[in-house]
Amino acid sequence: MHSGVDETVVRQLEERWRSVVDNPFVHVAILDRSYVFEYVNQVSPPLTPADLIGRVTAFELVAPEFHAEMRAAFEKAFSEGIPTHYETYSDITKRWLSSAVGPITRDGVVTAIAVVSREVTESKKTEEENRRIEAQLRHAQKLDTLGKLAGGIAHDFNNLLVPILGNAQLALRALDLRDPVRDRVQDIANAAARARDLVRRILVFGRAVGAEPRESVAVADVAREVLEFLEVSPQPNVRITTDLVDDGTRVHGVPGQLHQAITNLCTNSIQALRRGGGSLEVSVETLSVDSVFAAKHGMRMGTVVRIRVRDDGPGMTEETLERAFEPFFTTKAIGEGTGLGLSTVHAIVARHGGTVVANSRFGEGATFDVYLPAEKPNTPPPERPSTLDSAPAERPAKHILCVDDDPSVLRVLTLAFEATGYRVTATRSSMDALTKVRADPKAFDVLVTDQTMPELTGLDLASRVYKLRRDLPVVLISGYADLSGPRRAPSVRCHVQKPALIEELVGAVERALSSDT
Repeated sequence: MHSGVDETVVRQLEERWRSVVDNPFVHVAILDRSYVFEYVNQVSPPLTPADLIGRVTAFELVAPEFHAEMRAAFEKAFSEGIPTHYETYSDITKRWLSSAVGPITRDGVVTAIAVVSREVTESKKTEEENRRIEAQLRHAQKLDTLGKLAGGIAHDFNNLLVPILGNAQLALRALDLRDPVRDRVQDIANAAARARDLVRRILVFGRAVGAEPRESVAVADVAREVLEFLEVSPQPNVRITTDLVDDGTRVHGVPGQLHQAITNLCTNSIQALRRGGGSLEVSVETLSVDSVFAAKHGMRMGTVVRIRVRDDGPGMTEETLERAFEPFFTTKAIGEGTGLGLSTVHAIVARHGGTVVANSRFGEGATFDVYLPAEKPNTPPPERPSTLDSAPAERPAKHILCVDDDPSVLRVLTLAFEATGYRVTATRSSMDALTKVRADPKAFDVLVTDQTMPELTGLDLASRVYKLRRDLPVVLISGYADLSGPRRAPSVRCHVQKPALIEELVGAVERALSSDT
């Protein structure tokens, strides 16, 4: 009778043990003191229990970087009898396991250890994806912060460039062609013009651009123009191949910005190939992206135009790749690069609702894929201000009301307009300008105003002047290139980005005067 009870208990214990080890979601193993498998209930393909028992140690199934943690857990279980937890990845089964290890004792002595594991591969993938998304978010936030900082600095720098460039141009107009000083002044003007171009690149990165008129763009044609331009100054050790497919798909964007983005990518590759030579491949094709890709890269799913720029140059390390789109980051020698090329590409592509994906390994070249959402069918062409195509008007001493809170900028504007035959009333106060218009609404032929001012912004001033005189055209000047706001002020005919050439300023006034009101 007593023996029957014992047998029943043993049988119940065996059934309970069997229910544990036969659980398909749990891996159970017993290891001896040499960490060789004595027992396994199941293993992941392509292995079988017979491949392990009595033949291999647990370490042989796990990637080397996890050996130290495993050994510490095993030794603690053997020497101290303390259960421990650890996680491992197997290069053989390509799976992650979360394991608990504990002692197996006989007569109070630890003779083996039991390892109970469950697969956590999917949760690990989820964690990795979450980390990747968080890293992307941090990177985007850093780019946004740096962009705002760069945009603010560029705006202030633009105001400094206005008197430098403007006065240099005015001096060149006044100097005799044989004057020995002329060459020096020309150098000043040229340097200021280069600085202006650099600032505009910073503003592109800083997301301070985007109001340029958009249109239906054939990306293949833009790429072809870029490559034709690059062929003017070919690199003898760089072979360029193209596959520019134009199937009629268009992108709604700014041609000049897309031209700059493709140019920057090609220039980046050519510079990478300059020393060792190699091949540059540029292709344009139409693809379709699914919801997974779209969600991962923050764009809409559907038809896209992909621009691929690939080279077989030295490639990038993982650390360099992570910082590739970071503004002012460059691996080039001092004086060879500004670190704005790829960050500008990133900003332009983002403004077009697309994404740019970089892939590279050190010694294996680099590939940059730009994905731009295709234009929806039957998208009407954008309306363009009539002032852009109008012919210059006759100007018999037209009267300009010029407003800018920076005295040096205001002086240059005044001199520039007076030098080309205009009569100018200048003021540093937007409220004073409003008062002058209110006193005599018919006294002025055009209002030229800065956008960023302490009392009223240029747009606010334009809106208030519009209530006093609806047909007074306005030219808006801004150190930023973001001029989307002017469309809210109907009297704004033209907008000019600082620092502008005298020809650009006068041309804007002429278009404003000749526009329909």
